[in-house]
Amino acid sequence: MLTEIEIEDVGTYRLPNMWQWKRIQRVRGLNRHIAPLAVGLGLTYKEFRFAIGEAEGRSAGLLGPHITGQY
Repeated sequence: MLTEIEIEDVGTYRLPNMWQWKRIQRVRGLNRHIAPLAVGLGLTYKEFRFAIGEAEGRSAGLLGPHITGQY
């Protein structure tokens, strides 16, 4: 079973465990959409947004307009 994915220039993504999933389920607001990715990379929400860059994330399809607040 695949449990780790190397993401270039960001880090290694690991599947969140059951305790992390419980915490992710309680997240509200815009961070709810990025929480599984941020937790899997071992980053905070702010660190995750900075790591991928909002403009680069939209162009790569990682973040949609509903994440960045721009429509």
